[in-house]
Amino acid sequence: MTSKQKSNFDFEKCFNDNHIPLFYSGSNVGKGWVGMNCPFCGNDTGGHLGVNKTTKIFTCWKCKTKGHIEKLLTKLFPNKNSDDLFRKYGKGGIVQSTTQEKKQTGGF
Repeated sequence: MTSKQKSNFDFEKCFNDNHIPLFYSGSNVGKGWVGMNCPFCGNDTGGHLGVNKTTKIFTCWKCKTKGHIEKLLTKLFPNKNSDDLFRKYGKGGIVQSTTQEKKQTGGF
């Protein structure tokens, strides 16, 4: 998975489709950030984790866990491959074709 594909990942759609509540306003949500309950804290109900909409970097202001969205996906979806999620929720039609798909479509 390329960094461009990861930067175009629509985490909001992914989380909404999987019924993960997101917060767009409140004391813990800054401009350009989306808040959510932190899965690393264990019992966070105050929306202490923020994901930057541009960089896809997250920070929890309670437990201090930080990282790229891929680390968050691994925690939220332990039974799913994060590359599959990046492909499914990539924006702008930048999904790479698999080798099998290329054979079926003549290499396009």
